[in-house]
Amino acid sequence: MMNKQELIKKLKELLTTPSELEGYDFDDGYVFGIESAITLAEYLDESVRPPKPKKPVVPQFVADWYEEHKDNFEDGVYDLFVDFYEYEFRRNLSTDLVEWFELDDNKPIETLVKMKLFGYEVEKEKLYRAKNRHTGEYLCYCFKFYHDKNSSSENQRFTAEEKRWKELGYWGNDLYVFEEAEGEDE
Repeated sequence: MMNKQELIKKLKELLTTPSELEGYDFDDGYVFGIESAITLAEYLDESVRPPKPKKPVVPQFVADWYEEHKDNFEDGVYDLFVDFYEYEFRRNLSTDLVEWFELDDNKPIETLVKMKLFGYEVEKEKLYRAKNRHTGEYLCYCFKFYHDKNSSSENQRFTAEEKRWKELGYWGNDLYVFEEAEGEDE
């Protein structure tokens, strides 16, 4: 039978032992798993509870993908990997998801696993309002878009995420300056 200190020592040896998986994307998952086991072992037989893992905060399109695949998670992740790494299958994935998955800083594999284990939160997207560069009037909406000279009527100013402004054709228009806005999407 192994005691707590022997278990921690054995786990730390696994971290320093060259892994057969070294150099593969899965190596990060291996290290994450061993480090998690060490953390849990350190709390073994102690009155102190381990810290509650943080839920990852992800963009809405990642949450959408997860919700679609959570009931058959392993197959969904496998299919995601195949589609991602086989260029001709990338068209099966949204552009946003491909770009998110390509960024190592997002730790996409680790994040998906954490979502399955701990749940997740959807990040709030920044909201913007459009201000006419020449007149200083804000773009408002009430059945149609119009400019409002009364700068105090913030509740009528149209606010939306960058993606929505692009869909409407205003983002990138030199006539408008976009300011970050507080409040709800209208």
